[in-house]
Amino acid sequence: MIKKIKKKKNPETEVYALGQHICMSAHKARRVIDQIRGRSYEETLTILELMPYRACYPIFKLVYSAAANASHNMGFNEADSVISKAEVNEDSKKKNDMIQPQTHLNVADNSGARELMCIRIIGASNRRYAHIGDVIVAVIKEAVPNMPLERSEVIRAVIVRTCKELKRDNGMIIRYDDNAAVVIDQEGNPKGTRVFGAIARELRQLNFTKIVSLAPEVL
Repeated sequence: MIKKIKKKKNPETEVYALGQHICMSAHKARRVIDQIRGRSYEETLTILELMPYRACYPIFKLVYSAAANASHNMGFNEADSVISKAEVNEDSKKKNDMIQPQTHLNVADNSGARELMCIRIIGASNRRYAHIGDVIVAVIKEAVPNMPLERSEVIRAVIVRTCKELKRDNGMIIRYDDNAAVVIDQEGNPKGTRVFGAIARELRQLNFTKIVSLAPEVL
């Protein structure tokens, strides 16, 4: 994912910001990128704050970082900057989509956590990888400010989506755009009041009925 901020008064002066290995569908990122290309820096931040897509957050951080570097290192005035070029490229490398310790996951609820890192899989001492419906112990890597859950806090979460293909008994194969989990308490109930995105119907069979009832779509 690439952003370029150009100073209006001097078209030849440009600042680049590059975001790599962001776990996100390229299609969803392009949907946001197309709305900010050619706009001013301040207008871009306003659009990213108001749009309801999850892809806005990493793009917001990237644009903000590029403008901060331009202001600090080159003396740019942020108000005079525009997004002259914005691109989203898919990773050409084959990545391991399976969830294991050290894997980063998105949080699919409004509990306050944004990104988790898996520490271990509960009840799977002889199994290396986690699948949909498995409960993991994870540490919060990114969190929303002024929320009950904070960064570096260790929590439990249940996996609701995986990039790795899931093959069902009827022969259907299903995969999602990201690895995602929902934060739960010791009883297996979600700590948030909303679940974002589609989740797998296998969670109903594993008695995570409250999570299923909060999800907008069950596949």
